[in-house]
Amino acid sequence: MTVSRVLQVLLAVVFISCTKEESPSEPETKQPPQSIVVIDSVRHSVELSQPEYTVNDSISVKYIITGIASTPRQFTFTQAEHIQFHIFREDDGVATFFYPKSFTDSTTQYSLATNETRSYTVRVSLKSGSNTPLRSGAHRIRVWLGNSGTTYYHILPFTIR
Repeated sequence: MTVSRVLQVLLAVVFISCTKEESPSEPETKQPPQSIVVIDSVRHSVELSQPEYTVNDSISVKYIITGIASTPRQFTFTQAEHIQFHIFREDDGVATFFYPKSFTDSTTQYSLATNETRSYTVRVSLKSGSNTPLRSGAHRIRVWLGNSGTTYYHILPFTIR
């Protein structure tokens, strides 16, 4: 046997032994989906309460705005604020539309200081809020906050089981 052949065999043995000695993996815990974008010195983040739902559940969405500028940033609500939802099925792209969910804010105009946060949470029934029947499987939810005529979209994955 030549030296090169011996080296090939040794490398093959080392490779096989390294790939076989994998440690057992821990079960993966599913984290609630989250989306973050920064626009005009304001961080917009959206969080779902959980990664999976049933058709009888209510989906809970938390919309958070945080000032990140070194000086206060003017933030204006021009009308009653609302969060809207569109849910799309992954397999065929069919959209389910949910009516806007309004919330109230005591002021129509304020400044967000650095690290100042305002948070809004809304719940929508997956069963009664839908214009089309929902079914099990992978979905994406598109969420936006109507603010000063500008729309910021967040798209988050979730599952209906």
